[in-house]
Amino acid sequence: MQYDMIFINSQAELNVKQRGAGPHLLATELRRHGYSALVLDFIEHWTMEEFKQAIDKFSGPNTMYVGFSITWAKVGLPSESGELSAEVLNDPNVAENFVLGHYIKEGKLPEMVDHILAKGIKVIFGGSKASQVRDMLPLDKIEHIFVGYSETQIIDMVKGERILNKVINHDTKAHADHTGYDFSVATMELQPENFVTPNEILAIECSRGCRFKCKFCSFPLIGMKSVAAYTKTKESFRDQLLRNYELFGVTKYSFVDDTFNDTTEKVRLFTEVVDSLPFDIKVWAYLRAEVVANNPEQIELLKTLGIAQCFFGVETYNQTAGRSVGKGMDPERIKEMLYNCKHSWKGQTSIQQGLIVGLPTETEESIVETIEWCASDECPVDHSILSPLSIKPEFVREKFHVHYVSEFDRNYADYGYRFPYINHPDRDNMKISEITPLVLWEKDDGGIPSFVKANEIAKKYQPILNKKKSLYEPSLGIQYGSFTDTKDIRENYVAKILAL
Repeated sequence: MQYDMIFINSQAELNVKQRGAGPHLLATELRRHGYSALVLDFIEHWTMEEFKQAIDKFSGPNTMYVGFSITWAKVGLPSESGELSAEVLNDPNVAENFVLGHYIKEGKLPEMVDHILAKGIKVIFGGSKASQVRDMLPLDKIEHIFVGYSETQIIDMVKGERILNKVINHDTKAHADHTGYDFSVATMELQPENFVTPNEILAIECSRGCRFKCKFCSFPLIGMKSVAAYTKTKESFRDQLLRNYELFGVTKYSFVDDTFNDTTEKVRLFTEVVDSLPFDIKVWAYLRAEVVANNPEQIELLKTLGIAQCFFGVETYNQTAGRSVGKGMDPERIKEMLYNCKHSWKGQTSIQQGLIVGLPTETEESIVETIEWCASDECPVDHSILSPLSIKPEFVREKFHVHYVSEFDRNYADYGYRFPYINHPDRDNMKISEITPLVLWEKDDGGIPSFVKANEIAKKYQPILNKKKSLYEPSLGIQYGSFTDTKDIRENYVAKILAL
């Protein structure tokens, strides 16, 4: 079959069989409007020859566009090594099957795009990093770049009823009367030709947006007070879970909401849906620690829901630093909540957390104190991720075509941060690989003085935190702790789709 539109999709995590959701959401919307659409998943595991074969096989006179989704793709300048992780390089199975690899970073994108253009098909890009492709391809080879949620934008493009700019950035919330799109009842309908297997983890949205507005967060829909208006109905959500089970046997999900537990009413709603199913599911979700602490009834609700892994963006256990970013709860209450979760969930759930190094006033001594607790056997957190604070000043946002910014990005000087090298005389001519010094912040608030120092601390202590438990705990069956998925993808997806 030849399709009106073909999407190229990446793997969300290298060692997890999870495909990006965005292209499948758009493909579903296109089909609702009468267009045919195919998603080519796990592109990192294809050879160049297989990629070209698929484009030749599934495109024809009716094919309008090939769209690259690069939310999960590695973006940057080509490198000889491809900068694959040590785990990949040391695993023969991955090295053999991770074929196209990080195709953009490794400089393979131009050849892929040229093959598509030679057939008279237009090329578009979407995803959270899509704007950066303008530094990797001549602009005349790109028809459109999509920013934000695109269910409405994609229909406006294929119907051709509106004049659109090179960068399409409208209807961010993906609600539009003129296309009949309603997020609350929209679904992601995977097709038989997607060759979904029962061992996969499917990404699914329960809602969009977040009612909180952390100062370091640049997600597009933060600070929303009408989150309830962007929540799936019980019926549409249940229908998705049932359909995926009946067609593919899927029982594992990643709830990709910015904050799944922002209200107890929402947690209860989806727990009731899951509890009504004739099968059990396992779930990974982003949770806000303060909300669970203030609403302890969520702990049992999440247990009933099937929480197998969760991620708390704790950021810091220093209350002063926490207040500076909009997270000022007493750290002892956060710890008490985590102990209560671990006790209630009785080892059936892996608890993960994120910590930021370099927040206002927090010292290295404070960070070390946190590391010592997190690494201890008594700590209920199974895995902690330590990251230096990232701030994108205006010049860098322009250079990398960044559309969504945080409070820190906009007003970093108000919080004591500065960029000593930002006005370098050659900055406008700098390549991406040369621009790093321009984004290194410094400050003089008695805390960690620079990004360089924050990064040094993160790299020093992350190995200590890694000794507790791997990020993907295999015993839970929700995400794999090995890289054996790569052979599965080659045999049960790439081979099968090319044989259609």
